[in-house]
Amino acid sequence: MRAHNYVRTLLCICTTLLCGCTTPAPASFKKLSYPMPVSHVVVGGVEVAFSDVGVPRDDAAPTLLLIHGLGSYMPVWERNLDALAKEHRVVAIDLPGYGKSDKKNFDYSMAFYARVVDGVIDALGLRHVVLVGHSMVGQIALTHALKFPGKAERLVLVAPAGFERFGRGEGAWLAEAVDKDYVARTPAEAVYANLAANFYSMPPEARFMVDDRLRVVGGPDFDAYTYAVARSVYAMVHEPVIDRLSAIKVPALVVFGEDDGLIPNPILHGGTTRAVAEEGTRRLPRGRLVMIPRAGHMVQFERPVEFDAALLEFLKEAP
Repeated sequence: MRAHNYVRTLLCICTTLLCGCTTPAPASFKKLSYPMPVSHVVVGGVEVAFSDVGVPRDDAAPTLLLIHGLGSYMPVWERNLDALAKEHRVVAIDLPGYGKSDKKNFDYSMAFYARVVDGVIDALGLRHVVLVGHSMVGQIALTHALKFPGKAERLVLVAPAGFERFGRGEGAWLAEAVDKDYVARTPAEAVYANLAANFYSMPPEARFMVDDRLRVVGGPDFDAYTYAVARSVYAMVHEPVIDRLSAIKVPALVVFGEDDGLIPNPILHGGTTRAVAEEGTRRLPRGRLVMIPRAGHMVQFERPVEFDAALLEFLKEAP
């Protein structure tokens, strides 16, 4: 029994922001303090929180659309905004089910998220879009590129899901293990360990992610959040893209930390991060891989200088 519990805990270490504890004054996600201005836009009846910063240097300058990963929210980009916004319009969003966006009984499929992303692009009038997706949203970005070819002119896939292949039994077991109740009951003492697993060496600046998630446990929208996380895991497993990557014709930058402890899945698969990264990038007709040393799964937060430099260099290349 102890081994089974250990496996279930490790399965969710990619979800840095889950907790099932109680707090004296649980808060709504909308009460959390963000280090960037937040507005809202309604897309297909869904209210989506976003931040819009920076000034493009000219009409042809790329617009960066930054989207967090599983269980996360837009503040995970706070260490990247200053550098990226110097010459570019930079928009970050909270996906439905997360952060300050709507949390309802949505579909929460990869296709649903791709439609929401497309709606945000249209609603905000974004031009020359570079879709930057971390972890789960790497897979959503790939889904968007398949469903709306060319709508995003470039992709930046940050430690993306979608490159790793799961067998039918593996996928079914993973989706069943990470259910809503498991998400809700993750003990408070595991939150810090879950977060630390996303880094080669967790920076102290990341502590706010734990604090925020402890605040919302038991809050008015926490139950809806746990449902979104569980359904997102199910969607990643059941909507694979690995065999369709050859159809994506736009330039794609793939960025991984050399010491990513979450890809490949540490329970189900052996192998190395580099092997997964190289195989996935090889399948993209215009893919290019950057591996950043001494960095884990949340590479953009842990190594912002190196990550920003790689992204900005990519933007200078001819489309």
